[in-house]
Amino acid sequence: MIPLQTSLISYLILSFVILMLLLLVPTLIGFTIPSSFTFKKSRTINASREVVFFILTNYKNFSKWKKKLKFVDIKTKDDEHPTLIEYYGNGRKKEKYNIVNYVENNLISLVKTSKDYTSLWSFELKDNAQNQTTLTIKETVYVYNPYLRFMIRFLFKDDYDKKNILNIVTKIINDKRSKNNAQI
Repeated sequence: MIPLQTSLISYLILSFVILMLLLLVPTLIGFTIPSSFTFKKSRTINASREVVFFILTNYKNFSKWKKKLKFVDIKTKDDEHPTLIEYYGNGRKKEKYNIVNYVENNLISLVKTSKDYTSLWSFELKDNAQNQTTLTIKETVYVYNPYLRFMIRFLFKDDYDKKNILNIVTKIINDKRSKNNAQI
């Protein structure tokens, strides 16, 4: 029985050491990483800036690139930026963004804050030749917690969301174009 107890204690100690390393190493690395970083994706879309802007600001489209989203509401209060609230499956509030910059047909910026991070999403539109628009989606994240900073920076880059939004905007335009057999 004694060898079994010894191996069990060794196993528990090893498990504890590994667990501490999994928490400590990312935290220590997180302290060395700048607290803010930016992720950016761009795509040229065959449509005018006005059409792309309309699709981005038509909040009914949000559920197309956020699968579990049920509906979006916009609240405004005096002297405050409008707030975009996303409701998910069971009707509870899930995400809340303040619209901090809105330039018709050019730029939309949304800010989400939490106790661990602040995220600024910007959707910038630029004209190209031949009725094309370059849509750039930029997310700047300020992460206060060093462990979370490591996780977001290296594991949860979230490029999928930006790429998915670009794909869906392009698909909506292509679908409308093929329905109408017309140039948008």
